[in-house]
Amino acid sequence: SIVDQLATRYPEAAAGITKDVEKLHLDLGTAAANLAINGKRLYLVVDGLDHVWRDTARTDQLEFLFNTLLPLPPNVSLIIGTQRVPDAQLPSRLLASSVEADWIEVPRMDEGAVHRWLEAHDNARPLVLRSRAGKDRREELAEIGSALYQVSQGHPLHLIYAVEGAVRTGKPISTDDIEALPPCPDGDIRSYY
Repeated sequence: SIVDQLATRYPEAAAGITKDVEKLHLDLGTAAANLAINGKRLYLVVDGLDHVWRDTARTDQLEFLFNTLLPLPPNVSLIIGTQRVPDAQLPSRLLASSVEADWIEVPRMDEGAVHRWLEAHDNARPLVLRSRAGKDRREELAEIGSALYQVSQGHPLHLIYAVEGAVRTGKPISTDDIEALPPCPDGDIRSYY
């Protein structure tokens, strides 16, 4: 999947890669070297490590991936996204090659950030809103944004799930719909799952 995404989105970087899963490290090194010719760097984003354990209660796939990736080839940066989980749920090579200072906790969004996030979401994929008399779209979005902030307390995953859940119903969204969503218990998104 990583190599296919790279080849599809950045064909100039994919020249000479094998697409053989056993040669992933070599392929990433080749792609990074191809990018370096033009002064570019390869950034590899691996997100959702916490889901692997939650879904399978195993780390063998993560162990395989990180044993293949690390140490990184020259001109490659790795960005990892995960909820905080016990070390036993993370690949051992990742833990051995990182220090506590490498980990950055992303803070929750404040109410203004939630409003901007909702507006950006609406600009990219317009929401179907249940309009009320006398309210224009901007006012409706502002009220929905405030309700989203109240129910999610600015937790990005909760926001994503809440909006996607509302959109997937196929019904127009209102402030009342958002206020009826379950809150994130004790602010712990793991409990929300």
